Amino acid sequence: MNRFDLAIYDSAMPHFGIYPKSYFFAEGVNTVIQIKSILTSSELKSAVENLQSVKKCKRNFGGSIFIGDPNPQITTGIFAFEHRLPFLTSNS
Repeated sequence: MNRFDLAIYDSAMPHFGIYPKSYFFAEGVNTVIQIKSILTSSELKSAVENLQSVKKCKRNFGGSIFIGDPNPQITTGIFAFEHRLPFLTSNS
């Protein structure tokens, strides 16, 4: 089981547990974000692998009523306060 730093979810959908350990149905989660204080190459690789498990989640919206089409995948992202990645510069 993977751990994520931030989950933005629909509070109308059921979830289990309490902070800091909560469990959500995929249908109720909109976004999952990994937060890193300093992003290194190894941290980036680990975060991407961790977030790939979220992309594998199958969301079943059968029987629900939506205006428009619901996003079939959970949006994912990585936020870092600083980075130590050679291919990214602050001036570019």
